Amino acid sequence: MKFTICLMMTITLLSCSNAKKVAANAEQPVAAAEEPNVLINDIWVAETIMGLRFEPNGRNVPQMEFQVGENRVAGNDGCNSFSGSTKTLDNKNLVFGPMMSTKMACEDMSTPKSFQEAMRSTASYKIDKLRLYLYDGAGKEVMILKKVD
Repeated sequence: MKFTICLMMTITLLSCSNAKKVAANAEQPVAAAEEPNVLINDIWVAETIMGLRFEPNGRNVPQMEFQVGENRVAGNDGCNSFSGSTKTLDNKNLVFGPMMSTKMACEDMSTPKSFQEAMRSTASYKIDKLRLYLYDGAGKEVMILKKVD
């Protein structure tokens, strides 16, 4: 009986000790700069590319989907499917890493070329009212995408 009581008291004391440790760790704030903006983790469809309004004229619409937890991005440039990584992604900065793509030849390659150029030049972003704004290193807007999912 005494052994059972001692065992119960030991378990209770250890539980309280661990609960205090968990509570202390929970109070530690996570720096916002360390955690990428989870709002970007979605599907985005192009509205403007390199300053020109995009008008969908076929079945392939330029779009991208971010998978923040895996540092991945995939989508379609208006002709070819692509996938790759995000080299830098925090609450302000976005740099795309290496991409791989299919190599179909579409009738009009101007949209895919502009889309790819906008992605290559992207250095930062902001999200405002379900729009994703991509900017180059000089702060010039290179693409606006609309959240669709």
